[in-house]
Amino acid sequence: MNAEPTPLSERLKQLDAVTQAQGMPAFDLDAAVRGGERRQQRRSIAGTAAATVGAGLVAAALFAGGAHWNAFWDVDSDPAPSAVPVDLVYAQRGDSVTVSRGRDPLARVTVTSAAIDAEGHGTVAMRVESDAGFVIQLSDFIWAGESLDRLTAATSMTVDGSQTINWTYDGVSEGELAWVRPGTDRLAGVWSVGAGDSGAVGAVAADRSWYLQVGSAVTVYEGVEPQARMTVSSVAVGRTVGAAHVSVTAHDRYELRADDFVWAEESGPQHAPLADDWRSLSVRDDAVNTGDLRFAGVGEGYLLWAPDGRETAGVWLSPAVAG
Repeated sequence: MNAEPTPLSERLKQLDAVTQAQGMPAFDLDAAVRGGERRQQRRSIAGTAAATVGAGLVAAALFAGGAHWNAFWDVDSDPAPSAVPVDLVYAQRGDSVTVSRGRDPLARVTVTSAAIDAEGHGTVAMRVESDAGFVIQLSDFIWAGESLDRLTAATSMTVDGSQTINWTYDGVSEGELAWVRPGTDRLAGVWSVGAGDSGAVGAVAADRSWYLQVGSAVTVYEGVEPQARMTVSSVAVGRTVGAAHVSVTAHDRYELRADDFVWAEESGPQHAPLADDWRSLSVRDDAVNTGDLRFAGVGEGYLLWAPDGRETAGVWLSPAVAG
């Protein structure tokens, strides 16, 4: 996060260069998912696993075939209901998380490896130990890398005894594997993953800044501590203007910049926010600040957020795309 921000106008020029060089056609959502399940909570959209340069190039990646990019969220969606009780306590030490109800331990969950192959597929191995039939949902584990967060199938399983579980993700990069507490957007555990093909996992560095999108909200973390939370509560397309309502809160101090957002139409064009609206929203000490973004002459598509012009941290669907 120390790199100088790239102005949105420059990112859009980069996008134009990429689309012209690769001869990208207009984006077709139905063709992209080609029979994939379109769920209310999550979408899988064909994209590239290439490194991202700001929100503009993430939009460009939507045009190219390749890995499935998950976590495209409807703005009115909340974390899905879970079969796992919500009154559990999670305590992480090293690579293991102990799950308890009150003072009674129920299970120990250990991520033993998380490797990325040459094609960008991530494979996670996890050992679960329980004496009382512990229910775990793989869809609660999100691989947050340098592009968009990846989800896996909504598989629920009950472990009684000791069991090793393996599952995969498409199009991942080095980053964090976040276990989100069922029915919430809070962390049960988090691991640093994907550093090469060795599969080694580790603790998240205390000064590491990363982002996790769950539902309509993106949480900004430093290490394992949440620093700020940005929420998009509505996305709408009118006859001449697209609009989005955003809010931000932070424990210490955080600045949300308007020019870190871009509207990417399904048909290809990219739009920066209107310059006569707010330039930034500053918050501190758990206060909340809100603002409305407007985009002129847009069609249905996606609202993208790329803090400091780097990796895309959040994507939201406009109503017609979400329907």
